[in-house]
Amino acid sequence: KMSRSKFVNDAEYQVILSKVNQVICQFSKSVDKSSDAILFMTRIEEKCTSREEFMNVIEKRLDLLNNPNKSQEYVEWFVSKRSSLVALLHSIKEKLVADPGYLNKYTPSFAKGMQCLDKLLKMNIEEIGHNQMVD
Repeated sequence: KMSRSKFVNDAEYQVILSKVNQVICQFSKSVDKSSDAILFMTRIEEKCTSREEFMNVIEKRLDLLNNPNKSQEYVEWFVSKRSSLVALLHSIKEKLVADPGYLNKYTPSFAKGMQCLDKLLKMNIEEIGHNQMVD
């Protein structure tokens, strides 16, 4: 089963995902802790140069879930990124507390990418690894 991060409730989680999307939309223009986390995950680790490329990377990683031959590669990638994702969500949660109105500027341009990120964040790594071993 998929499992959600436990540090936020369901309503907060959806708001945070929206915020993550906004940060992604702005990460090439702003320099703050949230965008730094995005930069770490994309430009440095994945050598991405645009938001579109970032979303393509997320979608490709999600595709690995449906490919048993590559599931271990996915697990290794996600484990290496999970701490960055969690740190990013914590940072975003703090920003929402400080400025709830900031979400009003949210644009749904990368909704599909956020759905992919949402799934990535919900994954239970141990279960994926176990399924791989059984396979």
